[in-house]
Amino acid sequence: MRIAVPTDDKETVSEHFGRARYFAVYELKGGKIASKQILENPFQRHGRGEHGGLLNFLKDFDEIICYNMGMRMQRDLQKLNVAVSITDKRKLSDIIQGCLNRMH
Repeated sequence: MRIAVPTDDKETVSEHFGRARYFAVYELKGGKIASKQILENPFQRHGRGEHGGLLNFLKDFDEIICYNMGMRMQRDLQKLNVAVSITDKRKLSDIIQGCLNRMH
């Protein structure tokens, strides 16, 4: 399972999904973290409502976990079969631990 979480500081979830500096990308397999990468968000400075590039960037993930996301973006990701989860957890480690717990 490939999961992306928007982050500005590589430790906590960003409050603004589309304008996050990075995406923490996790590959989860067998109830463990198989890999973790930090990818720069090439669409950080997109205009309001212009999220086609970001959709293309995220289309191959199984799930996006974020603090906040507009309804249009949620709907567009779901059309691409990308699950969207809104969290109130702040630390990336807590978010991913929750995913691992969910897998068991």
